[in-house]
Amino acid sequence: PWLRETDCPFFNAIPGIAYYANWKMDAPSPFAYFDFLVVEGDERLKDVWFNTDLDRFRTEWVRLWGYGDAPLPMHRYSHVTRVERANFGLEVDEGWLTLGTGAPPSELPTVARVEGSLAKHFAGSDEPWFAPVEDRQPLGYDYVGFSPEKPAEGDLILPTHAVARP
Repeated sequence: PWLRETDCPFFNAIPGIAYYANWKMDAPSPFAYFDFLVVEGDERLKDVWFNTDLDRFRTEWVRLWGYGDAPLPMHRYSHVTRVERANFGLEVDEGWLTLGTGAPPSELPTVARVEGSLAKHFAGSDEPWFAPVEDRQPLGYDYVGFSPEKPAEGDLILPTHAVARP
């Protein structure tokens, strides 16, 4: 209930956030949840990332739940992607999340290319807030895909379902 009643509505009320939803992986994965956050244009990214209300909220989340004793590098950052194809929306309740290297398969209806990462200053990072993928690539994948059917290709293919979304 916390994700539906608190987290998702809070994020979606932040100026500059166009869409925010929480998805849970339905198979073993390096992460249990995946948050989709869409910003209203490149020029809003820094404003959203350093929003003071959002910082307080995320800092409290880290205090309450944290990332465990030895978080994977991908957990210490948020990942900046740019949509290349958007033929399958996030208004559905289930689908397949695909992470891969190289060129994304043409069968994936929705694909976002990884462009960089954002250091989680609210979790104690003192690294530059943004780094392009050439300088920092903690996710380890070149693209993120989303589809209604299980794709045949991808380095990590995970069934997933929406836990909280607008």
